[in-house]
Amino acid sequence: MARIATPRTAEGLNSRVQRIVFNRRKYGRHLLIDVARVRDLKGFIIGEPHSLEFFEIMLVTHGKGSFTLDSQRHAVRAGKVFFTTPGQVRCWNTANLDGVCLFFEDFFIKEFLHDDAFLHRLPYFNANPTGAALVLAPSVARRLKSRLAAMQRELAHISHDSVDLLRAQLHETLIVLARNYASVHRVAAQRTTHHVVSKFMELVERDAAHSHRIADYATQLAVTPGYLSALCLQYAGARAKRLLDNALVVRARRLLLYTDESVSRIGTSLGFADSSYFTRFFRRETGQTPKVFRNG
Repeated sequence: MARIATPRTAEGLNSRVQRIVFNRRKYGRHLLIDVARVRDLKGFIIGEPHSLEFFEIMLVTHGKGSFTLDSQRHAVRAGKVFFTTPGQVRCWNTANLDGVCLFFEDFFIKEFLHDDAFLHRLPYFNANPTGAALVLAPSVARRLKSRLAAMQRELAHISHDSVDLLRAQLHETLIVLARNYASVHRVAAQRTTHHVVSKFMELVERDAAHSHRIADYATQLAVTPGYLSALCLQYAGARAKRLLDNALVVRARRLLLYTDESVSRIGTSLGFADSSYFTRFFRRETGQTPKVFRNG
C-alpha cells in the first residue's frame, strides 16, 4: 500500500468505518511523511467512509463529485485543497479523481519545532468541518503543486539529511497555506495564544516525564486546574490533560522508534509506575501496544 497499513475498525466508530494508519516503512525506514499522486495510491478509498490516523492535505488536480468530512459535504473540483485532521470520518464520492496528497504524522513536525501547539494554531486543522476546504487561485495552486513536487523528489532520493529538509519544506508549506486560508476565509493565520497556556506547554515539555497530574502544573501557574483546562481548550484546541497525554505519546513514540530501550525502561523513563500501566496508556492513546507500534 502506498500510504495505509492494514485497515482496522476504530473503537467507537461504526463498524464499516475503516481507520487508516500511516505506512511508516514505505521508504525502508521510519519516515512519517509522504507525498503522492492519488492515481499512484493503490489503497486510496473512494465511496466508503474511513478515518485517518495522520494529517492529510490534498490538492485536487482533476475530477468532480463530493468530499464529506464529519457529515459536512464539500464540492470537489480542480484547484481546491482539502484538509483532514486525524480521527475525522470522511468519504470521497468522485469520478476521475486525481490530485497530490501530502500526509504526515504530528510527531514529524512536533519534533522539529518543539512546539506541541503549532498544529492546533493552524486555522485549517482541528477546525469545524465546514472550514476544511480552500479554493486556490490558479497561480497559487501551481506554486503549491511545485512545492509538493520538490518534496516528492526528495522522498524518491532519500539521503542522510532528507528528514531535515522535508521538515523545513513541510513547515513552509503549512505556513503558506495558513496565510492563503486566512485571506480567503477572513480569519487569523494562526489562532491566538495565552501566556498561561504557553507556559503550561513549556512546563509539560520539561516535566511531563515526572508529573502526570494537571493539579501540579496548575499550582506552578497559580491557577486552578479547571481554569487551566478551560484556557487550554480555548487557545490550544484541547483540554490540559489531553495536551499532557499527547506530549507523553510523542515522547513514547520517539523512544520506541529511535532507541533500542525495552518497553519497560521507556515506560519508567516517562514516569509510569510499571510497564503494564505504560502499555495500557499507550494502547488507549494510539490503538496499538508499544511493541506493535515499534514493529509496525
